[in-house]
Amino acid sequence: MHKKITIGSIYVPGWGGPATEGYRLFEMMQQEGMNVSFVNIIPDSLTEFFQQKFGESLGNPQKLPNVYNCIIEGPLTLDSMPLDLARLLNQLSPDVIVGKMWRAAFLLKRAAPQIPLIFLPSGSERLKTYIRQRRIKSFLSLRDFYNPPADATDTSFIEQETVRCSDLVVVHSEIMLSLYRNFFPFLNGKLHEEVVWYSDWVLQEASRYLRYKLPFNQRDIDLLFIANDWSRPEKNFELLKQVAFACPNLSIHVVGELAEELPCAKAHGLITNREEIHSLMGRAKAVVSPSVFDAAPNILFEASAMDCNLVCSKNCGNWQICNEALLADPFTPENFIRRVRLAATGRFKDNLNLFILKNSYQKLKDLILNY
Repeated sequence: MHKKITIGSIYVPGWGGPATEGYRLFEMMQQEGMNVSFVNIIPDSLTEFFQQKFGESLGNPQKLPNVYNCIIEGPLTLDSMPLDLARLLNQLSPDVIVGKMWRAAFLLKRAAPQIPLIFLPSGSERLKTYIRQRRIKSFLSLRDFYNPPADATDTSFIEQETVRCSDLVVVHSEIMLSLYRNFFPFLNGKLHEEVVWYSDWVLQEASRYLRYKLPFNQRDIDLLFIANDWSRPEKNFELLKQVAFACPNLSIHVVGELAEELPCAKAHGLITNREEIHSLMGRAKAVVSPSVFDAAPNILFEASAMDCNLVCSKNCGNWQICNEALLADPFTPENFIRRVRLAATGRFKDNLNLFILKNSYQKLKDLILNY
């Protein structure tokens, strides 16, 4: 219990999954009395934007001790040398570093190469690159497309180097386990062979907002879609549009920056306030993920805690949480639209208990403390 641990993530809690997940994990560990610190690694190009969005709560929404914001200047390259981060880690002198997302893990290892790094990937940059380049349409269409080498000019090459320099890699879904085994065969014994889900600490945070849950028949939002930025190809804005136009009689709400207007839906824009997000979920009959790849979207765990129906496909790593009647399998627009229409008609029990029984927090804590 006396081991000094530093958890670091790119961006800040409330902006994207990795920092939000990492902060939740940090909070749970700190509540148990562990010697743990949390570092937000913030690109200088986003500093002003984050300050406008988050104000005094930037990087530390719960105002916890031992939280640090570290600004990183310039673009991320293989030659990046984050001196301010190195000075901070030297000051904190952790025994082990936990890196959330490949960008953060890479910079943490560059800053402190002598300290063991446990890398917790949030997704697959290589797969997202293939989707952005339109080489594949979705995770499910990957199949035999596993082994092309990473292009040294692309960000996925830095992800590969992050994996190479990590001391232990722990993934959070079967999708990620499959991808990392195939993309990085050189991992050998560094890849932890058991999936460690993030459900435990995601649900702990969601428990703060259960007062916003309305009875199903009193909910005024039929379908709720949530993302930070719908212009990211993996979020699949095109399918969201198809759902909106195919279901004009349903009340559809969308959270996040939109690439274009959606006349058939109510757009809320980007919401960084966690209470506001959960309040919307408490009014929603269904939370829908149209993603063509999402390693294990926490929004499904949060929505389950708020008693929403869940609709997704097997492109989401935690698709097992869905009631079979609401799982869009096969993944076609027509089948997806059928599932979202069904989700608005009544409550379907999901499979959250499958994840609760995994005892993932204890497993990850033991991995970190015993490393």
